[in-house]
Amino acid sequence: GIDLLSDEPFRSTFTELIDKGFMSRNADADYWIPTLAGEALHEEIMYVYFHERVGGCLDAVCRRTS
Repeated sequence: GIDLLSDEPFRSTFTELIDKGFMSRNADADYWIPTLAGEALHEEIMYVYFHERVGGCLDAVCRRTS
């Protein structure tokens, strides 16, 4: 399986999201919680951090077109 806290590119991605104040962990560190800042930037976070960095998707198909 994948360990989000030690396997790359997940570790550095989640570390940066926490460092920038976009996500946090619950008290028991069981799950990730988006902060208000993270919610406000939801689309950008999904594209830049997850589609582009983790998924390696740079195509227009990964961008919102509404």
